[in-house]
Amino acid sequence: MSRYKIMHDYSGGGLGPFKKGDVVEIDDRIIDWLLRDSPGVAEPVKDKLKRKRKAKAKKNRMVVKAKNRAEPEQVMTTENMAGLTRD
Repeated sequence: MSRYKIMHDYSGGGLGPFKKGDVVEIDDRIIDWLLRDSPGVAEPVKDKLKRKRKAKAKKNRMVVKAKNRAEPEQVMTTENMAGLTRD
């Protein structure tokens, strides 16, 4: 079963009546027959759920830069050396 949008009014062959703009769910064999009987009467409906793209996660540029930022080198000063012992 597939979903189709009716493009123009149709009635006949024991099917219908279908009105322009109707969205119907029809078996594929029946829609094949219907399209042979009245070409262009229906078009497949594309499911929006299948076409919807996943939203990309937004990047926080500040965090990205912070991760890539190099650490400043430790300079040995007399204040830093307090408490160090030599082996």
